[in-house]
Amino acid sequence: MRTIVAISETGSLSRAGDSLGLSQPAVSSQVKRIETIIGGSLFSKGANGTRVTELGKLALHHARRVLEC
Repeated sequence: MRTIVAISETGSLSRAGDSLGLSQPAVSSQVKRIETIIGGSLFSKGANGTRVTELGKLALHHARRVLEC
């Protein structure tokens, strides 16, 4: 959950990893596992960084709600 939020806030897997104390490969691995479970892509990578997909927005919303508790 924290990984999804960190990526959306930083716009980068590397910066998200830095903020979480994880390596970029560890963050990427977590995202891939979540995407396999959910059945779709949470993020898309482009020239301007990593962007949240529509499915990712839904997952992000739920992640933020869970982390608020």
